Amino acid sequence: MTSMKSPKAYLSYAFFFILVSATLLEGYMYLQTNSRIETLAKENSVLGSRYTDLNDTYGKMKEKYSNLTSEQDALRAELSVISTRYNELLERYNRLLMLVDRPLRTRLIPTVSELESWLKSDETDKLTYQEDFNCLDFSLTLSEMARTNNWKMGVVFVHGYNNVTLEKYVHAFNAILTAEGLVYVEPMTDQIWWYSEHRKIEADRVYVIGYKPIMVEQVEILLACA
Repeated sequence: MTSMKSPKAYLSYAFFFILVSATLLEGYMYLQTNSRIETLAKENSVLGSRYTDLNDTYGKMKEKYSNLTSEQDALRAELSVISTRYNELLERYNRLLMLVDRPLRTRLIPTVSELESWLKSDETDKLTYQEDFNCLDFSLTLSEMARTNNWKMGVVFVHGYNNVTLEKYVHAFNAILTAEGLVYVEPMTDQIWWYSEHRKIEADRVYVIGYKPIMVEQVEILLACA
């Protein structure tokens, strides 16, 4: 006859089963959690690497943006200079155009003595030389002032170099036909000079201009005096 186990024995078996089940469940949950932690660690490593790449890319883009901004500012400054220079040249062109298109009603030819006397009273040479008001502006101004006397005073632009120092020479000054012949005028100092037989300045020759020996390579007649 089979012996009956006591309730106490059944309780022991149940407790043992529960303990084993709990241990197995805990082990399973540990393995799952550990696997999840490893997966998250890998994802975090990937994200960290991606973050580093993005941060490097951001740094490069920020530097490039800074360079582009600096370049933009430089271009704006250059554009401003070019715009100012253009307006200055346009003003000079319009002044030249006005002088060319506005012929004298009655043209008078002064003597050198009359020219010298007038230059003493004219105040063009009293103007201040500046970057935006240079020798060309002096020459145009003197030419305009000469019109008040019905004199046709031209503007000459000479390119060359100092025949002694070889320093580059670019300068504008005036020319006018007098009763004695062609003479030149330095509008910034009122100096008057001329060459043998009152001949005009020509290229590929050395002339004394402003007390300097200048090898003239090119002569531009911006405003004729004839």
